[in-house]
Amino acid sequence: ITMAGMQEAREVGGANAAPLMAAMTAAFAAGQIAGPLLVAVVLHAGGGLTSALAIAAASLVLSAIALGAKEKPCPT
Repeated sequence: ITMAGMQEAREVGGANAAPLMAAMTAAFAAGQIAGPLLVAVVLHAGGGLTSALAIAAASLVLSAIALGAKEKPCPT
């Protein structure tokens, strides 16, 4: 998935894709740090693993909806 994202950034950004790829990498890294911290907080609060997985699933669904809501030009 990461490689597909980088290929899309290259296609969208063209010759100046490096800043877009850097932003995507930074966002991915932030998620890799924040995810386990959020799970630890949920587990410590007594929410259990089911609650942590539900939060992760909801985040994934919301991200997919946001991505799908973006206006994309129709290929001709």
